[in-house]
Amino acid sequence: MSRCGDVYENKVTGEYAVILRGTEDRGHGPGIAHLTARPGAAVVGEHFHPNLTERFAVLGGRLDARMAGKTLSLGPGQSATVEAGVAHDWWNSSKTEEAHVLVEVDRAPGADNVDPNRFELLIGMLFGLANAGKVDRKGRPSPLQAAVIAREFADVIVFTHPPPAIQRVALGILAPLGHLLGYRAIDPGYCKPHGMSRRRLKSSLEQAYRPGDPGRCSAPGIFCRLPYIGLAASSGSTRDPTGYRGPVERVSHPDRLVDVGDPDPGQDKRNCGHYQRIPCKHQAHRSAHNR
Repeated sequence: MSRCGDVYENKVTGEYAVILRGTEDRGHGPGIAHLTARPGAAVVGEHFHPNLTERFAVLGGRLDARMAGKTLSLGPGQSATVEAGVAHDWWNSSKTEEAHVLVEVDRAPGADNVDPNRFELLIGMLFGLANAGKVDRKGRPSPLQAAVIAREFADVIVFTHPPPAIQRVALGILAPLGHLLGYRAIDPGYCKPHGMSRRRLKSSLEQAYRPGDPGRCSAPGIFCRLPYIGLAASSGSTRDPTGYRGPVERVSHPDRLVDVGDPDPGQDKRNCGHYQRIPCKHQAHRSAHNR
């Protein structure tokens, strides 16, 4: 459905996401996107993911968030992880400055039977509805459309309002009615990337790598490694702009081992899912990178 460089945009909520690791080139690892939250942007509402873990790492600007009832304000170099089942919300409270955030989405521990790509399917549907003018000013679909979507994607997302007991009753009534009236939870016309931007891709990857700032890794942890093929293609170069010449392999960090899986030999080698190991600038990580 998506590859490195594809774009999703919600013109109502002010979200613009450049895919860095998509459904077609993520291997067995997490999906990663560079989210630009325009001034005043906000996610559609407080929610939790029953089977997914989500991580935010701020590259520029500030991202305000509420996680498990606690309000945070994250600046450049700061990150937060939202575990499965934890209610959260986020917004950009600035009236003038964009927030640039790397977002990682992956299966929660023990959720091996869950397809994490359904998260992107949901995003495509919600963003598509918004761009078609079928949502309110906060990006929320009509009650019947929302009920159909909520029932279909209950494994992916659950909104906290109204309360769960009321939601169960409402969905039992509204979702079947919505289906009868022709509302769909998955519309192929919406559930796909809204374009591809190599210019924005190059900008996204440059912000993530920050090659001109050797004293600081802009996004610690797994964000120190992103798709090599996307950066090379976007820059028009056949060599790794970061200067790294090591093999394609798993990357071991002090806190976790990230396995993106092996590329499919039958895939187009220009978009085969190979990921280049990127040297992290954090001293604490260097020994792990050099193993």
